[in-house]
Amino acid sequence: MSSDVFIPIDENIQGRLDALKGPQENYNEVLIRLLTAYELNTLSEEDKRDIEQSIREIREGKYCSIEDLMKEEGLL
Repeated sequence: MSSDVFIPIDENIQGRLDALKGPQENYNEVLIRLLTAYELNTLSEEDKRDIEQSIREIREGKYCSIEDLMKEEGLL
């Protein structure tokens, strides 16, 4: 069930939202992206460290493909 809600924003904010919009994007999609980015910034310091460590390991090639993992688990 979807309902439209109208919120007043000033022209400056609308201009900033316009600058963030992709060619096929609507304001709802822009707001979803902004909220998601905000939520990601609310991660704990431990979560952020874990993510950074995982990124480093991936860049160093320390990972396995889903196929390799499935083979290891006997699923393939």
